[in-house]
Amino acid sequence: MLDGVEVITVASGFPPFFTERRNPIGERTPAWCTSSGRTLLAGLDDETLRKRLSGVVLDATGPHAPTTIDEVIERTAATRGVGPVVVVDEFAPGLMAVAAPVHGADGSVVASLNISGPTWRLAGAVDTLRAAVGGAAHELDAVLAS
Repeated sequence: MLDGVEVITVASGFPPFFTERRNPIGERTPAWCTSSGRTLLAGLDDETLRKRLSGVVLDATGPHAPTTIDEVIERTAATRGVGPVVVVDEFAPGLMAVAAPVHGADGSVVASLNISGPTWRLAGAVDTLRAAVGGAAHELDAVLAS
């Protein structure tokens, strides 16, 4: 979920053999360079996004992370309405993530559903991941709408 310009992990799951980095409940990550963050920020208009990012130091965490507010706004605007967002090497080198927004009953973006892992492992499955994450987010949308 979005808190200012950070994403807070509220639920997380892993296969039993998973040995790589985990996102513990309550962990905060920068919204401006993560797939979950990008989907959550896309629920804001450009002016609101610019105000929210004002004064934030955009320390580049990955080699493809945006480094200016204009770049964050441009990338965020490009994701609005296009379905699940794919981010590669923005949060960390070698990390790829796919996320889709979850909408509340009023249609606003209230959360994000994400899958992430090493780019070498996920890159060949982008279409499958986009369909799976998008489908799961759509199911959550339906639950929240009822």
